[in-house]
Amino acid sequence: MNDKEEFAPEYSKRERIRLLVKYLLIFAPLIATTQWWFFPWFDEYIKIAHCLHYGEFTGTHLVFYGLFIGIPATFLLFLFFTEGVRNIRIFRKEQHPLPDEKVFRPTKYTYGRVAKLKTLPIFFVLAALFGFCIYGFSAANNIIAMVEEKELSCINS
Repeated sequence: MNDKEEFAPEYSKRERIRLLVKYLLIFAPLIATTQWWFFPWFDEYIKIAHCLHYGEFTGTHLVFYGLFIGIPATFLLFLFFTEGVRNIRIFRKEQHPLPDEKVFRPTKYTYGRVAKLKTLPIFFVLAALFGFCIYGFSAANNIIAMVEEKELSCINS
C-alpha cells in the first residue's frame, strides 16, 4: 500500500474512555464552580459595580471589558492552545493528521495543499475571535460612556 493511502491509527475503546474520564474530571468541576459560585457572585457584583473604584477604573469598566474583551480573548486563547498549535504543525508538515496522531474514526492521511486547506477553518475562527476582541474594546467604551453619563445611586451599607 502506498504511504498516501494509509490510515491514521485510531484510539482504542479503552483510550477513548480514558480521554472521556480525563476531560470530565477537568471540565465538570469547572462548570460546577462557574454555575454555583461565579454566576451568583457576578450577579451581585453587577449590582454594585458602578460604586467600586480601582484607581482610574470602576467596576463598570471591569464588567464591560470582561464581557466584550475577556470572554472572546479567553475563547481565543483556549482554541489557540488546543487546536491552533496543532494546526500550525499540520500547516508546516503539510500532513493531516500529523504523523502518529491518533484519531477517533478511520481517517486517511492527506498531504500538501489538501492538508493545508484543512487548517483554514480554525485560522478563520481565531481571526474572527481576535476581531471580536478589537471590536469589543470600542463597544465596551461606548457602553461605559453611556452608563457614566447617568447618575447611578450607590447605597453605602
